[in-house]
Amino acid sequence: MKHLLSRKNVCPIVVTRGNDPTEMTSRFDGKKDGDIIRNFGVLLEQVAKCTPDGIVVFATSYKYLELLIVKWEAMQITKRILRHKLIFLESKDKFETVEALNGYKKACDCGRGGIFIAVTRGIVSETNMFDRHYARSVILMGFPQIY
Repeated sequence: MKHLLSRKNVCPIVVTRGNDPTEMTSRFDGKKDGDIIRNFGVLLEQVAKCTPDGIVVFATSYKYLELLIVKWEAMQITKRILRHKLIFLESKDKFETVEALNGYKKACDCGRGGIFIAVTRGIVSETNMFDRHYARSVILMGFPQIY
């Protein structure tokens, strides 16, 4: 069978552990675990170092996105990530999210690169297509609970 793509474009990787032996999980009982949060941040930092252009990250909820950012800020992880790429966040406010998306796309277009952190099943995931240099890497930080 002839392949539709001339080169390998997708390389799915499941990360089950961080740099330490801590399991990487999005289970409810582990969401507030500082080691798991740190490992997600370190993983994002490592991907940001070696990925050109844009990275799209999906958190399981708005509440978890906020928790990640607050904890990463306290752990100095956002400071390290910002050495490589700008960070943009989805908000529950559509206007703020559109502004963040515009900034993210400008950062990718000018060569600076960016990370857009969105929410699975949120505004961005249901309405936007990230293609070409806007999504060189996509990271899912867990799967959301189905209600």
